Amino acid sequence: MGERLDCLEKTLGHRFSQPQFLRQALTHSSTARDRAGREFTNERLEFLGDRVLGLAVADQLCERFPGEDEGALARRFTALARREALARVATDIDLARHI
Repeated sequence: MGERLDCLEKTLGHRFSQPQFLRQALTHSSTARDRAGREFTNERLEFLGDRVLGLAVADQLCERFPGEDEGALARRFTALARREALARVATDIDLARHI
């Protein structure tokens, strides 16, 4: 990964301590076989990542809007975690260049 990883880390402002998991997370299951024929899919990491994203978004919403009830927070959460919003973030940071 080398230079590409360094560029992604700089873009995200985050250093990955275990880049092998990043490679696995960014590898689509249709291409996820190693030379020995073992399958390394991204589905389990995608499942985990969805939950981590949800927790991070919920935490930020609770901090930023302490007086709102759960209904209002849920609407904000849905707007932030929906596919279109995440695609916009991916476009803004040019994520496709790193995959």
